[in-house]
Amino acid sequence: MFSSVSPFSHSSIEDCAPDEVFSSCGWCEPSCVEPSPSCPSACTRGCLCRPPLLRHHSGHCVKKEDCVPRKCSQPNEEFVCRHGCEGRCVTIPCERQSRCRLGCHCRRGMLRDSRGQCVDPEQCDHE
Repeated sequence: MFSSVSPFSHSSIEDCAPDEVFSSCGWCEPSCVEPSPSCPSACTRGCLCRPPLLRHHSGHCVKKEDCVPRKCSQPNEEFVCRHGCEGRCVTIPCERQSRCRLGCHCRRGMLRDSRGQCVDPEQCDHE
């Protein structure tokens, strides 16, 4: 199962992420859940992960070693693949990455404070 990111909803090569390839009639796609799928005879049209990458449950393409779910040590963090810069209490310069970064990130709606903790935005005023 995939999240709301569907590789098959893309209609052209321009819609594919940098770690994907567009196929009008391609292979069935390996995933973290099923790295060696039994493929139906029907074609798959859409953006598929570039081999040897696998489709992560987040919908992104990842290396096999990044498929293993990891626990984050800090409260309000989750192990996910995210594009862009993490929200912080203090704004710092950041470039948007073309690939997602898999790792421990603050849960949606939380910001990283100066101590490295994920906090509610209201708690940022106390720094």
